[in-house]
Amino acid sequence: MENPEEGEGNANGEVITYKNPIEQLKENRINLAQLFQKLNIKLPIESYVIFAHPNYYIHELPAGEPFVFRGQLQTHIEKVKQHIYPATEDTQIYVRNLERYNKDTSKEDYQLPNYTFESLSKILLFPCCKKDIGLLSNYQKFIECHNCHKKYAMKDIGEYARWEFQNLFGQEPTLMQLYHWCDQKFSKPRLHTWFYKKKSPPV
Repeated sequence: MENPEEGEGNANGEVITYKNPIEQLKENRINLAQLFQKLNIKLPIESYVIFAHPNYYIHELPAGEPFVFRGQLQTHIEKVKQHIYPATEDTQIYVRNLERYNKDTSKEDYQLPNYTFESLSKILLFPCCKKDIGLLSNYQKFIECHNCHKKYAMKDIGEYARWEFQNLFGQEPTLMQLYHWCDQKFSKPRLHTWFYKKKSPPV
C-alpha cells in the first residue's frame, strides 16, 4: 500500500505503508545471496511469496508470478521434496558456517540496556499482570490481585521479586538488596526466613 487513503493509519495516527510483496521478495533474495557470497556458500536460491490465509486469492494473476496460495501449498511442498538430495560434505560445511554466523550476529545484536540497581524503580508487582501491589500489612499471608483476581501467598510475591532481580542482574540478591527491591514492603526478618535461613545471611 504505497499510497494509503487519507486518514488511514495505526492507533498513534501514523500512516503505515507496505512494499509490494514482489519487491520484498527481491530485496530478501538479494540479501540472502549477499550473505551466501560472504560465507562462500554455493547453493541455488529459489524464492516464493506464500499466502497462508485459506481465503486469500488473487484473481487474473499473470502466469509465472512466484506466488503460492494456501490451497497450492501441499502440492508445492511435494514438488520441492522431489528435488531434495542427500547432504554432501560441502552442504554440511555450509550449515556449520550459517550456524556460526547466526550465533555471532545474535551476540552482536543482543545488547542489554544500561541500567543500575539505583536507577530502577523499586515497585512490588503481581506476577500475573505486573500491576503495583500497593500497601501491605506486616502480618498479611495472602493477597488477591484486584485486576486478575488471582490469589498469592506473600512468599510467592517475594519469590517473584527475587526472580526479577536475578534475571535483571544475573546474580542472587543480598538480603539488603532484596529488601529495597521489594520496596521495603517485607521486613528483613521475613525475607531472611523465606530465602536466607538455611545459609548465612548476606549483607
